[in-house]
Amino acid sequence: MTTMNSFSGKVYATRQFPVGNAHPTNSLPTSPTSYNHKQVLIVDDDVLARGVLRLLFESDGYHCHEAENGAVGLKMLERYQADLVVTDVQMPILNGIEFLHCIMDKFNDHAPPVIVMTGFLTQAIQEEAFHLGACAVLGKPCDLMELRSIATDTLQPSTPASFLTVCFPSLKNSTASEIIA
Repeated sequence: MTTMNSFSGKVYATRQFPVGNAHPTNSLPTSPTSYNHKQVLIVDDDVLARGVLRLLFESDGYHCHEAENGAVGLKMLERYQADLVVTDVQMPILNGIEFLHCIMDKFNDHAPPVIVMTGFLTQAIQEEAFHLGACAVLGKPCDLMELRSIATDTLQPSTPASFLTVCFPSLKNSTASEIIA
């Protein structure tokens, strides 16, 4: 199921994913300070960008792994489980769109959610990424608080009421029975 959402005037999409393991593999070891045990795979050829994203996600308690291109990222996904993938588009060997296509082909409905980021955001890239199954597409440089919010919304289990409040912020102070009525 895909739903369009808006945050800070920008549009992104979210998808509902199956509960439980994304695919049967050996789990990555969790960080001793990780309180939520969620695994984030960061795929970008820019070591500085990967470092910034790692700091952001690790500050929220996620355990991060890095890959310098889509080919390395795909090998990591084949070997380990990730709860979220954040990928750049412009990379050598296997770019972000090709990487996204490979993820969706290989894991189908068990693919982890993927956030696509690019410094060259165009309507065509955005449409292709959403068509392939990205849960969000952001331009670089991105608002890190927006990225954090999208990642949190994607990684946290949602109840029907909390899902509706993400889509319709005016319902935030409503009870579940008021929303249903």
